[in-house]
Amino acid sequence: MKVVVTGGGTGGHIYPMATVANHLREKHGSEILYIGNEDTFFPDKRLSEYFNLPFVGISSKGLEGKNPLPFLWRNGKGLAQARKVLKKYQPDIVFSTGGFVSFPVVMAASTLGIPYVLHEQNTIMGKVNRLASKKASKVLHTFPIYQNEKTVVTGNPVRFQAPLSKEGEHILFLGGSGGSVALNEAGVEFALAHPDIPVLIQTGKNLYDKTEELASRKKTGNNLTLIPYANDMMDLYKEAKCIVTRSGSGSIFEIANLGIPSIFVPLPNSAEDHQKKNALFFTQENAAIMVEQGSNFQTNLEENLVELWQKDTVRNELKENLSRLAIRECESKIANELLSVIDNHTTHKE
Repeated sequence: MKVVVTGGGTGGHIYPMATVANHLREKHGSEILYIGNEDTFFPDKRLSEYFNLPFVGISSKGLEGKNPLPFLWRNGKGLAQARKVLKKYQPDIVFSTGGFVSFPVVMAASTLGIPYVLHEQNTIMGKVNRLASKKASKVLHTFPIYQNEKTVVTGNPVRFQAPLSKEGEHILFLGGSGGSVALNEAGVEFALAHPDIPVLIQTGKNLYDKTEELASRKKTGNNLTLIPYANDMMDLYKEAKCIVTRSGSGSIFEIANLGIPSIFVPLPNSAEDHQKKNALFFTQENAAIMVEQGSNFQTNLEENLVELWQKDTVRNELKENLSRLAIRECESKIANELLSVIDNHTTHKE
């Protein structure tokens, strides 16, 4: 079975795609080709090397501003490139996790009669997945909120599956692979105000120096540890008694699987406010706490975080509810859906 996988621009699109790709390769002997962004500004090529996925880069661009010409030119070029790659590779199926680079790929697949399956990580479908869903063979969802004849809820195939056996000893601030100025600053302020609580901040590589300078200027104590980035996130998760993080789908479902009590701070400008909707899904199930950025952000965050740190009963209740929301072995479920589409497509061709 030959499979083209696509999706990129952020780790939230790439990690689930790569997890499924490696499962297909290891469990089903599939040949894999990853089509992602050719622009090295994006992490696609770097992460393809990390996951050992054969990679082809194509031109692509999101729709930004009022001038559509760059969008049309770059994606038109990408469509031609994707058609050329697909015609040469002859995959049985295309699996896409979204991001604007995936649009030329699934459109090329459609013009060549190659079936494609979409995976949506968030509560709100991204623009590319919405546009591509009409001709998709199946649309796979992380959250159990969409139902129709070609929709299947599979969960999000994140890196970590098993719950942690014991709590860590830090409050961990996680702003994603690129870091977050707001969360980094909030972590520094919290460490300054609570010198008896150990705080660990993953600052992001590009924000490390700025965060270190802030901590030095504020004269924080030795309860604060800064690291720019962790290649193995499990090293960080094991240190966490509780976490403050954004509410991208990948992060929150890793947290659900691991069972770490958390405060979600939705990215204020996420597309269609999907991070807030992701966080609301968890808070409505009493599986996390949500604190939004605003005028009282630091005060609200500190009050909730101190309570979470101090009260075993609060953390245990969140852990219990997180275990109900955890969805494991998602990559196996997705692989079975892909195999089903291939079988159905082959039958109709015959």
